[in-house]
Amino acid sequence: MSNLDGKIILITGAAKGMGATEAKMAVERGATVILSDIIEDQLKTTADSLDSAFSRLDVTSKDDWEKTISK
Repeated sequence: MSNLDGKIILITGAAKGMGATEAKMAVERGATVILSDIIEDQLKTTADSLDSAFSRLDVTSKDDWEKTISK
């Protein structure tokens, strides 16, 4: 896989499963990752384990997108 140093990646559905795995792989390759999901407790746990930022995000909500992007 390519080097992701200097890249900022927002991953949706990142609290568990494939999203969490993708976040872990991106962090291992040097990316700054922002995790997002609607499952806040698991999202925080996953973000903490990767030393990454996180934001509660319902991808169907315009307000949630605006809050996430403005952070």
